[in-house]
Amino acid sequence: MRLLTKGVHVLLFLCIWANFSCKVRNNDCMSSIDLSNVSGQIKVDELFDSFEYIPLETTDASIFGAIDKLVVCDEKFFIFDKAKTKKVFVFHNDGAYSHTIGSVGGGEGEYSGNVEDFVIDKEKQQVIILTHRSFIYIYDMAGRFIQRHRLTSETMLWNICSYKDGYVCSTNHQVIASNKSFLIYDFDNNFKLKSKLLSSAQVQAAMPPFTSIPIQNIDNKIIYFDNFTSTVYFNVVNPAMSSAVHFILGAEVPPDAYANPQVFFTNQSNYSFFIDFFFIDSAILWASFIDKGKQCVFAKNFTIDEHVLSHINWMPKFLFYHDGYFYSHMNPLWILEGHDFFSAASTTKYPIDIDSNPVIVRFKMKNGIFKIK
Repeated sequence: MRLLTKGVHVLLFLCIWANFSCKVRNNDCMSSIDLSNVSGQIKVDELFDSFEYIPLETTDASIFGAIDKLVVCDEKFFIFDKAKTKKVFVFHNDGAYSHTIGSVGGGEGEYSGNVEDFVIDKEKQQVIILTHRSFIYIYDMAGRFIQRHRLTSETMLWNICSYKDGYVCSTNHQVIASNKSFLIYDFDNNFKLKSKLLSSAQVQAAMPPFTSIPIQNIDNKIIYFDNFTSTVYFNVVNPAMSSAVHFILGAEVPPDAYANPQVFFTNQSNYSFFIDFFFIDSAILWASFIDKGKQCVFAKNFTIDEHVLSHINWMPKFLFYHDGYFYSHMNPLWILEGHDFFSAASTTKYPIDIDSNPVIVRFKMKNGIFKIK
């Protein structure tokens, strides 16, 4: 089943970010922000402009199913297709196909199970793919296999992020082995476990997070968003300097519903839950959430009046931010059918048809929207 988000209203929240002095150890202390009072509306073209389509070359070798994660690096697009092809595709920034990294199979450098996430280590010039049962496969940027390594045998790891001191992985409440389960596993640069952080809930979540990037590296500080408790943890790998914020929603999902997908999807129109959470830098936050069937957006450091009365029927899902541009994706059928959300021009020579790869959408925040401190 899918989330019922089509044709709903989108509302903008303006919130002044507090100074979070509360230190977090085992979730016992955090600040909170109340998002339960939904009011005001906004249109996409009041927030963003300079929209561009980036159609990608579509051939037998380059066709994929979905853009589940996107990284822009060295003038290339690294695209993770988690379900259909289960590998990372690399395209040049002009849309031309370059190569793939990793694949399913039984040979050297091939993985046999599901792929969960990937990360680029720019310093080492390596791509690390995280697979089922907490294995990683390491490749160079050209896709040549380097080595395979198991991070841990005691739990499942679903997301991975790199920073200068190593790698951070999350369990997302999906494996509860004992009363001492944790959300975060911190590894050094040689993938040796350094610490386990943030006690996990004792109700096992049976679904992955709805947010596509639960862990982010912002200015070499790791930020983790726990989708199931609507809580963001700042500087999570440094407990002495960490802090947390819990977002209060109008109709929070009971823990038992996350443990039972059938219960959740049957009752989702009665719940409030996040579907996107994205930091642009340490001062600017963008998040989307569903409030009992209405799609809402929450933003920090915006100058837009919170009571703008205008209708919206589409909002991009943030996948990446690079050099002043935000990156999202769009189904080629949406483009072929036409839309009135915004005007955009294609930037590559590749045509768009119903059988094309998903299209990258690039855009900028309108001048003056952010409060710059």
